[in-house]
Amino acid sequence: MKRILVTCAATTALALLLTMVLCALGNAMAPKWQVEPFTDHITLTTTNTAIQAVDPATGAVLKTPQEGAYRTKETHITVALDGGKTVNAIVREPLDAPADRPACLFLHGSGTGKSSEAFGDVANAMASAGITTLVPDKRLDNYTMLHRDYVSSAHDYAKSLEILRKWPGVSRSETGIYAESEGTWIATVLTQQHPDLAFAILTSPPVVSGRQQMTLAATNYLTAAGAPDAVKQLIPRITSLGTQRMGLAYADFDAAKYRRSLTMPLLINYAMASRTQPCRSNRARGC
Repeated sequence: MKRILVTCAATTALALLLTMVLCALGNAMAPKWQVEPFTDHITLTTTNTAIQAVDPATGAVLKTPQEGAYRTKETHITVALDGGKTVNAIVREPLDAPADRPACLFLHGSGTGKSSEAFGDVANAMASAGITTLVPDKRLDNYTMLHRDYVSSAHDYAKSLEILRKWPGVSRSETGIYAESEGTWIATVLTQQHPDLAFAILTSPPVVSGRQQMTLAATNYLTAAGAPDAVKQLIPRITSLGTQRMGLAYADFDAAKYRRSLTMPLLINYAMASRTQPCRSNRARGC
């Protein structure tokens, strides 16, 4: 009997010790943030989304050409990249527009992106308003689910930027960029490398790392599906696991580091829709 009691006590002590160790490891592995309901919403001063150019010196409204002011011309070109690689690109320009005009380079979001299939509406609309645009293909030979190098991608887009700046009729000092979603991370690297860009337009730019964005999306989906809180709380722990050995270094891309380069005139676009579930955001623990 004594031996049985000793065995039971030792087993219990070992179980408690293992539980404490596992709890400590779980706490240490947990991310320093978690997804919580977001309530600090922006208060809109107006529902009008019209954008009007204003002279910064006088405050007077500037008269700028509107969409459809010019007929447009489309030119297909090839952009040479490093390593002997090339991508196709499309230049759209306004016919009979004044020289030294603005220009805009387009950067793709996540996934594939052919110049013939992306941004055709926006790029042509801008061209018809007097702005020369360039939409290159997205380079895909070094872009996969497991590997993405945003700094290298910015270097590739810089090749198209230089072509656009030298295009006939374009003002180098009035050339800027337009980027969407994942492409806005590349855009911020590009603005750091080329701080003389005249403007930047970012549509749906992520403000957190890819890892946190994935966690936010998964949590929102589970919330909409009515998943138990215990299941939703597991998501940050799962997505916080190390991915370096898998090659997913881009999941921790430091977007905040490069956002400091956005010192030029900046337009940020977000869309919103009515929701039955509360918006959620990544909040630091204890805040």
